[in-house]
Amino acid sequence: MLVVVLFAAITVLAAAARLRDEIGRVEQDLSRPTLAAACRDTPLAGVRVEQLAPDGQLPAMPLTPRQERSLLLMLASRQLVQAAVVGLTLFTFFLALGVLVVTPETAEQWIGEKPQMSAFPP
Repeated sequence: MLVVVLFAAITVLAAAARLRDEIGRVEQDLSRPTLAAACRDTPLAGVRVEQLAPDGQLPAMPLTPRQERSLLLMLASRQLVQAAVVGLTLFTFFLALGVLVVTPETAEQWIGEKPQMSAFPP
């Protein structure tokens, strides 16, 4: 149990450092093309970006602590969903592979006695 807690702590610390780098990119990436792409299909789509950034770059605006926490929460939840999808996909793949490849004869060779069949059909 202690090993699981240790791995979880290391994962959270590594992810937090990486997510802070992503927040830095959010604060700094305010070029005209990025701004125009972000405003597409929003109520701000009609505003000309050249009016907002005549020199081609908007000044960086630091996020408030509340905005930073919100962005960290959103980025962390996105990564957790991705990890869950990958984990479930791998679990399903290996489960299907085991059902297809491990026959009762193979299982008997591995465990040294006749295997007990599960309630689920093979």
